[in-house]
Amino acid sequence: MPAFALMDKILDFARGRLGGGLTLVRQENAPLKEVLEQVIAELRAIARDHAIDVHLAIDRPVNCEPTRIDCVTTGDQLELWTANGGAPIPPEALARVFQPFFRGKSGKSQEDLCLGLYIASQIASAHDGELTASSSESETRFTFTMPFAPFE
Repeated sequence: MPAFALMDKILDFARGRLGGGLTLVRQENAPLKEVLEQVIAELRAIARDHAIDVHLAIDRPVNCEPTRIDCVTTGDQLELWTANGGAPIPPEALARVFQPFFRGKSGKSQEDLCLGLYIASQIASAHDGELTASSSESETRFTFTMPFAPFE
């Protein structure tokens, strides 16, 4: 992880923990499709041996900070989800997955600060939304939802 990315995560963590929350620079007509296509291209480049299926259906402008929502509209909400197969996350770990510094038994490198899902949940909250997780034998899914809100 580059040093600047690590510092950004630490600063976001500190802001969230100190009660200040994350500061957003919302854009009334955020270019989400382009941002999401770039994220997908990057994922495909680093995960060449994985199938990445994508369906984007963005039918209206979204009031958000596009660099923080790295989409599918349903009624009055924006919904973004990702899912994959593999072993399910145990219920006791699933209950803590959005806590800072929480690491389940994954065998991954200990270099990660385990702040990614915590920061993602803070970004969801800053957009008046929610990040949830579910896990079963068939898939593990993370879902971000936020209401469409007028630009202020």
